[in-house]
Amino acid sequence: DKQFLLKASSNHGSGMNIPINGPAAGVWMKAIETISGREADMICGKPSPKLGKWLMDTHGYDVAATCFVGDRIDTDVEFGRTNGMHTLFVESGTMSAEQAHAAADIQRPDFIAPSIATLHECLKAIAKEDA
Repeated sequence: DKQFLLKASSNHGSGMNIPINGPAAGVWMKAIETISGREADMICGKPSPKLGKWLMDTHGYDVAATCFVGDRIDTDVEFGRTNGMHTLFVESGTMSAEQAHAAADIQRPDFIAPSIATLHECLKAIAKEDA
């Protein structure tokens, strides 16, 4: 009766600014599911809504006043948007602003910045929206 928990379900990934894609957790999840004959009990990493609910409930965050910051649209931005948060995409990782602009709605960030240093300006813009 062991639980099979997984941090994320993405099938590919790459390292910090390294133009090489390789298998990510989702590939290994499928292999384990196939070999074991059972599905994962829970996927609890980004963009899981279960993780978002846990964060909001456990820490008492106000989702409308929360901005999730990340450098991937398929995990970080999708996580924030799936959970009703504002999102800030920063170009410090493996994806570009062009990819963020072209993304599907669920993966398109509210804000795009070259670095985390821009967060202060984004928070001021959110405060004006909410006023």
